Amino acid sequence: MEKLTYRSDAFRREHCVKNGIDPAEHCCLDMAWFISKPIEWDSQGANPVVMWISSWDEYRIEISHAGNAATRIYFCPWCGARLPQSKHSDWHERLNALGFNDPGEQDIPMEFTTDKWWRHGA
Repeated sequence: MEKLTYRSDAFRREHCVKNGIDPAEHCCLDMAWFISKPIEWDSQGANPVVMWISSWDEYRIEISHAGNAATRIYFCPWCGARLPQSKHSDWHERLNALGFNDPGEQDIPMEFTTDKWWRHGA
């Protein structure tokens, strides 16, 4: 039987920051903790509990499926807060305006691979 490892809030905040996640920019410390890719259970391996696609400000949970699949979530599983509206369409529109018609196959500006473009108005 696996034992859930509990860690202090200070430890979790430090882990988040060390992994490039600012807890203040997310709805709660639990969400920040889980998107910072901690290993909570031995059987979890490298599988994230929740994924955050920073360039789209979109949260997803992996689903069991042949291959790589995930479903978008709209509310935080821990605090219940409504999560931000996805910036996926805005991302495509901005890149299209810059002349990128297939951003998945093109070398796009670095700021569009993270949350920099929408946080800092790139």
